[in-house]
Amino acid sequence: MEMLAVMLLILTVLGMGVPAMFAAERRSYVNQAMQSLIEIHNKCQKLQRELAARGDPGIAKIEINFAKSKPEATVSVSSWTSAKTEAWFGRKFPLPIHADEFVSVVMLVPGPDPITNFASVPDDISWTYERQTGFIQGGAALNFQFLAIRGLTDYKVKRPLTIYPQGYSEVP
Repeated sequence: MEMLAVMLLILTVLGMGVPAMFAAERRSYVNQAMQSLIEIHNKCQKLQRELAARGDPGIAKIEINFAKSKPEATVSVSSWTSAKTEAWFGRKFPLPIHADEFVSVVMLVPGPDPITNFASVPDDISWTYERQTGFIQGGAALNFQFLAIRGLTDYKVKRPLTIYPQGYSEVP
């Protein structure tokens, strides 16, 4: 009887811990995707400032493709070839900013508002940087939501991210 009670207690603890472990894993994948985007943004700002210091008229641009499924970023400079940009970054494009296969989709959604209609989310997002300062062109902060999607209508993890024109990021 005591053995049965101990086994029941162990199963109860496992029953409470396993869902929390999977939720933490989903959050870690979303955090990884957010950090990838922040890293790419910071490198683009550095690149734009370096271009300005050299007197190069190029403008750095980030393009996010497949924002509704497996977001990936491509960086381009208006006065450079793609091979030269890839050499500066030390990586081939596109750069993944999505998570592991554990979650079906990590969606990158522009705007701070809650999502009511996934169909209205754009699949391509892009922005450029000011030539001299390296700030985001247009002077507005970029607000994103990273969503870890399990089905087509519900999300298991939602994390907002704000990237300010001056370069710093706000991750709550």
